[in-house]
Amino acid sequence: MDIVTLKKRLIDKIQATENSALLEEVQRLLILEKVDETDTYQLNEEQQNAIAEARDDIKNGRLLSSEQAKLDIDKWLKK
Repeated sequence: MDIVTLKKRLIDKIQATENSALLEEVQRLLILEKVDETDTYQLNEEQQNAIAEARDDIKNGRLLSSEQAKLDIDKWLKK
């Protein structure tokens, strides 16, 4: 299907729908497409602190293997 036909079909479907959730999702996807790949996501202070803490944990060997993490999660879910 060529791009012009696809656009027309999408426009027809958008005009025909009464589903506001669907329309909002389409809008969200179109907004995401507009974001330039060179734009960077800005982390807030809390996020930056969490990343710094995680890096410090890794640097100092405070981490779990995948197997240990799985065991801990299984143990936690059984409580």
